[in-house]
Amino acid sequence: MKGFCTAREEWLFPDQELAELPESMELHMAQNGKEALRLLLPLESGSLSLSLEGADEFDTEWFEMIDVGVGYNETEKEEQDGMFVITEKEYEKPDYCTRKAPFRVYEALRPLHTLSMEPRGGRCALYLTLSPKPGTAPGTRKLVLHAGDYTLSLTVRVYGVTIPEETLHVTNWFNLDNIALFHGIEMNTPAYFDMLRKYARAMRRTRQTHFFISFDPKKALVSKNPYRFDFSYLKPIIEIFFEEGFRTMEFGNFGTKHDNLFTDEIKCAADPSVPLSSDEGYYLTLAMAQSLASFLGENGWRDKTIFHIFDEPDVHISSPESMEKRKQQYLRVVSILRRYFPGCRTIEAVKTTQFKGAVDIWVPLTANYEEFREEYDKMSALGDEVWCYVCCVPTGRWLNRFLDIDLLRSRLLFWGCSRFGLKGYLHWGFNYWPQKNFDPFEESNAPNEPFNGIYPAGDAYIVYPGGEDGPWLGNRLEAQRRGAEDFELLALLKEKNPDAYEKVMQKTFRTNTDYELSAEHFEETRREILALLEAC
Repeated sequence: MKGFCTAREEWLFPDQELAELPESMELHMAQNGKEALRLLLPLESGSLSLSLEGADEFDTEWFEMIDVGVGYNETEKEEQDGMFVITEKEYEKPDYCTRKAPFRVYEALRPLHTLSMEPRGGRCALYLTLSPKPGTAPGTRKLVLHAGDYTLSLTVRVYGVTIPEETLHVTNWFNLDNIALFHGIEMNTPAYFDMLRKYARAMRRTRQTHFFISFDPKKALVSKNPYRFDFSYLKPIIEIFFEEGFRTMEFGNFGTKHDNLFTDEIKCAADPSVPLSSDEGYYLTLAMAQSLASFLGENGWRDKTIFHIFDEPDVHISSPESMEKRKQQYLRVVSILRRYFPGCRTIEAVKTTQFKGAVDIWVPLTANYEEFREEYDKMSALGDEVWCYVCCVPTGRWLNRFLDIDLLRSRLLFWGCSRFGLKGYLHWGFNYWPQKNFDPFEESNAPNEPFNGIYPAGDAYIVYPGGEDGPWLGNRLEAQRRGAEDFELLALLKEKNPDAYEKVMQKTFRTNTDYELSAEHFEETRREILALLEAC
C-alpha cells in the first residue's frame, strides 16, 4: 500500500510522491515525553477509520493535518528593509528553501473528536502523538495502528529518563484582540476568557514560561488632568496565565516609535502625542508607574513581573545622535520604574549591548548574538541574562521557523540556546494574523505595513484560528515544544556526561548557520541522547 509515514521532524506536502508504506516503525521517548507520528494516505471518498491497539499506558492525541499556502520564498539579506521575500516572478529555488513558492504544506493541526477522517484533495493526513501516562515504567511496548486498510506495527521504547522542568525561559508574544476577532466573540466576556485560556494552554504545551501583556491606552488611561491609570481590566487576563502555570509576566511597553521606526523622539505608549523626553512625558510615566505598582502589589504580582520599555531601541537608528537620544529616554523610564519597583528587571530585544545599565535581560537576534558574542558573554558573566530571538530575520541559512524552510530548523534553534549557554528564547508572532481579510490557511506571508513590505511565510503566527476548538497548533509549534524539551535533556547530559554532550553537539549543531539538517541523522542523535542519559 502506498502513502507516507514518518516519526522524524520533517514536513509532509499534499502533492508529495507516495511510496510503499512501512509495516513497522519505532518511537523512542522519555517517560514524560510526547512523540508524534505523521501519516499520509490516499483516499478519494468515504472516510478513514482509525484505532490504536495496546495503548493503555499512553495518552494519545489525534489530529488532522491541514495544508496551508506559501506564497513567497524568503530572501537572503543582511539588512532589514521590509521586503523579506522574493517577489520577482522568475528565479531559481533558493538552496536554503524546501520548495519554490507558491506551494502548500501540511502545517495546521485540527483536533479529531472522532476516530475517523474525511479526505481532502484525495488524501488523509494524520498527526498522532503518544505520551506515557504517569507511572509508566521504562521498557518496550508493542502497539498496532489501524488506518483504514493500512496496519502499522509500532514498537515504542520508553527510556528511564525524565525531561526536567523548564529552566529555559520561553515567550511567544500574542495578540489579545485577534483572539476575539478571529473566533467571533466579544472581548472581556466569559466566552472570551474561556477562549483565552485555550490559548494559554497551547502556549504552556510548548513549555512557554513567560507571557507578554501590553496595555490598551484607551482602557488604562482614564484621566489626563491629573494623569490617572486603571489597570484592573487586565486582572482576569493575567490571572488566567498564572493559573495555567506561567511563571513570569512581561509588561510593556512604556514607549512607542508610533508611525516612525527611525525616530529619535520616542513617544509615550499611553499617549503617543506626548514625547517621553518632555516634562509632560515625565509626569505621565511617573503616574503610570505609580498606578502599576499599586495594581501589581495588590495582586501579588510585583515579584513576578519584568518590563519592556520600548522594542528594539538600538535597531532602526538613523544616526549616532539618534542613538544617544534614545539612550537618554530609555534610562529616564528605567529610573522611574526602579523607584517604584526596587530590584525590578528590564527585558528588551536588542542588537548590541549599548544600553548598559538600563537592560537586565538582553535578547539579541541569533545573528547579532554571534556577531557580538564576546560582549554578550561578558554581560552574562557580570550577572545579566542573555536570551535570543528570531523574527523576520535572520533569513537564508540562519535557523528560523518559516514555512518554506526545513521543519527541523524550528527545533534546532533551541540547540543553539544550549550550545551558547543562553537563558531564553523569544518570538513576536504567536497569533498576529493581519486583520484585513487575511486567511492564514491560504496566505502565510503577512503584510509588513511599517515598511510597506512582506513578512516571510508564517513569521507572524505559529497557531491557527480553529473555531470552538481554540487555536489549532502548528507543526512548527510542535517542533518548538520538542526543541525546548531537547534543551532540558541536553542540559542534563552536559551535567552528567560533559564529553558525550560535546560529541553530540559537534556532530549536530555548531552555530546557527552550521548544523546537520538531515532529519534521519537528528532522530538517531536524539535516540542516542536518551540512551546516554538512561545509562548515567
